[in-house]
Amino acid sequence: MKMKKILYTFFATATLLIALSSCHGSRTATSGDDTLSSGSRQTPFDMAKVIESAPSGWTTLQVPLTIELNSPASFKAGAKAYMTRDSSIYFSFTILGMEMAAVQITNDSIFGVDKMHKRYIAESLSSITANYPVSISTLQSMFTGQLFLPGVTNLTDKNVKEFRLKSSGDGMDAVPVKQFDPFVLSFHFSPDDMLECCQVKSDDTSFAILYSDPVETTLGTLPMNESLSVNRNKLSVNATLIWNWRKVRIDNPSDNKKIKINPTYQRVSALQLLKTLI
Repeated sequence: MKMKKILYTFFATATLLIALSSCHGSRTATSGDDTLSSGSRQTPFDMAKVIESAPSGWTTLQVPLTIELNSPASFKAGAKAYMTRDSSIYFSFTILGMEMAAVQITNDSIFGVDKMHKRYIAESLSSITANYPVSISTLQSMFTGQLFLPGVTNLTDKNVKEFRLKSSGDGMDAVPVKQFDPFVLSFHFSPDDMLECCQVKSDDTSFAILYSDPVETTLGTLPMNESLSVNRNKLSVNATLIWNWRKVRIDNPSDNKKIKINPTYQRVSALQLLKTLI
């Protein structure tokens, strides 16, 4: 039962994170300043430097992590994440070295397989996001604690002008100029220009990731702890991802994972999974 709960709750959480932006349309942000405004911050915010410090030079990576779900269910499980740059994210759950469940997200699909109970999920990304520009690049930036723009694969210093900046105490808020109704995306940086929060809000939905415990790695400075909260209608999800970036493995060909689904398994829908959490 534990593995069944792990697959159901984790996949449902991943689905919610992507489905937050399930409306189309766009608008321009009307709040925020182009430059540093008044506050207690002592040094200018260097957006170009923040963008340039993002992890680069990798094609694949593997990293162990611990997933702690606090609500609506409660569990703690170890897993491994495999990322192929701008292509896929694969989460593997094992028992005694054997993979018992897996979740994979690509640029056009989401798959999940529960080998213990012989069930699987296969959903198109567009059916969940209603064509909102969510990509693997966006999700990889989110998981590694980096700045991103929906629909943009990799940021460069040319993207600086696409953010409005506003000081917040001794930190800094960065808000994309282009927003997608009905959601507003924003980022908050610490005084030393580390990303502390990524937040998406609408009238009936809020999603936030709080980043903490940065650690120096071969990829640069990455947050080890990410606290996720999702509130949408009657559903509230709170989870923590604890990444062991000190054990990250880079550019091993075997880390380009692809999910395998036994044709005899029963297919279930993402909606059925979500109902198990409500």
